[in-house]
This record gives sequence, structure tokens and C-alpha cells, in this order.
Amino acid sequence: GRSAGWFCLWRPFPAARDEAAVTSAEVQPPAALWPPLAVPHDNPLQYLLMGATIRALTLPTDALLDYLRPRLRAKCADGRRADMSTVPPRCPGARGVAAAVQVRHGDSCEGAQQDVKGPRNMMIRDGKRLFRYCYRWRVYLAELEAMRETYGVDTVMIATDDPAIIAEATAADARFNWIWVDWPRDQLARPKPWVEFRQNLDEHVPLSLAAELELLAYADVFVGSFGSQVGRSIYYRMCAHARTGTLPPFASVDGYGLCCDFREDCTEQDILQRRRPMRTCIEKGGSETFLRVSRASAL
Repeated sequence: GRSAGWFCLWRPFPAARDEAAVTSAEVQPPAALWPPLAVPHDNPLQYLLMGATIRALTLPTDALLDYLRPRLRAKCADGRRADMSTVPPRCPGARGVAAAVQVRHGDSCEGAQQDVKGPRNMMIRDGKRLFRYCYRWRVYLAELEAMRETYGVDTVMIATDDPAIIAEATAADARFNWIWVDWPRDQLARPKPWVEFRQNLDEHVPLSLAAELELLAYADVFVGSFGSQVGRSIYYRMCAHARTGTLPPFASVDGYGLCCDFREDCTEQDILQRRRPMRTCIEKGGSETFLRVSRASAL
């Protein structure tokens, strides 16, 4: 059906597959299907082409837009009604500088929620799976305030699996215009297995992911988690819509940068010392090692 293509994002590898036998050749995309190969590896166009590639692969269908439009919600800072005829909606008086905020809680929280940005440590060390932390709303809000001070952000588009985040953000802060997609998020609440291993999810889960990806792509700056593949996908979609000719500013609350693999220490000094070309940074957003170790930990 219409949601099958999105459900496949979460399907684990078949248990019979020998993960240790996966070669680098298997995970390299064919040159004919991968435009970034057409430019030098260390050219900034790599990120713009990545955004264009993701944009081409995630063009919204009529079914997706039919799902998205009636579920769009907006709360304007001045109390007036937003223009809901467009995607994204627009509040009266908005200057057009918008932030995409991705708050992942749900199945990714593996310890107490953190009150401080970071830590910048690897998720895998010596072949063992480490804790993955989530962050309270105040951590995201602090980054939003910095973006507001620096870039004049006045509109915030939120993507989250936690219904409490929507309530907390929109009720407590009238400095921003808030835009989000309304869908039943309770089915992703903790404590439950990772999304990949759940059997009781309805079509809202994949369709909301696609809808939020479409909505947040129109933002100008990003606040979220680069330790999340959804967060990176949102950012790359934003690259395709960038209005300034530069990469969108970002704040990664979990400390992962654009050039940091799940297996690596992610301090700024570590990243600079690796001296990787930009295309390698894009490919280092995640790793087959992370998938193998995570699956083994679940057995």
C-alpha cells in the first residue's frame, strides 16, 4: 500500500544474512544513480547534490500530501490564525526565518534524559554497544534561543515521536511561531523495543515520518540529532531548499557532527584531525558496524 515504502526503512536485516560477510562494494551506490560521484570528493557541492538526491527520492505523492495537509497545526506567537493554505503554514508577521527541530525520544532513550548538550562519545567501543542518550526539551530550547539571537529565527517546525514535547513547547514559549504535524504519537512511547522490532504500529508511523520530512525541509536552520538517521535526512533535504547558497546552520544536541561515524569519538578536534573529504563525511553518517552490533545486542 501507500505506506509500504516507508515501513521498509525500519525492517532489520534477515537473521540468516551473514553480516560479517558484507563488503564495502555492497554498500557503495552505483555511479549512475549517485550524482555526488560526478564532482570532486572534497567539493561543497557534495552536500547540495546529496540534498537534491534525497529530494528526488522523497518527492511527496498526492497520498502523502492528502495525509499531511489536514494534520498540519500552527500556533502563532501573536495569537492570530496562520495561513493554512500553504505548506508550510505561515503566521502573520513571520519574517520567514524558520528552524527545523527534531526531537527523538521514544525507542532511542537508553538512560536518564540529559540536561546538557552532548556527550560527544562514540556509540560503539571495542565492538560493544554503548548507551544512547536522549535530551530534555530545555536542551533544544537553549539551541533555539541561540539560533534566534544569531539568525532571527521566529518560526519553529517540530518533528518528534514524543507528544509531551509538542505540549511543552507550544504551551511555555510565546516567542516563536510553532508548526507541527498532528498524529497519534503515543504508540511510540517507552518502554518498548526499537521501532524495527515492533509489530503493532499503524500507518501513521511511516506516513508521519514522510510528512515531517516534507515539512521540515523548508526550514533554514536545524536543531536535532545527527546520531539519528532521520535527523541527517531532514538536514540533507534542507540542503536542497537552501536559499542562501550555503549549508544550513545546525546544532546537534547529541554532539555528532556531519563527519562523525557512530564508531568514532566526535569532538571537534577529532573530526578536524581526520581530514576527510566531504563525500566521505556524508558516507560516514552511519555504519554497517553499528547495525551489526545493535542486532547482536538484541539477540
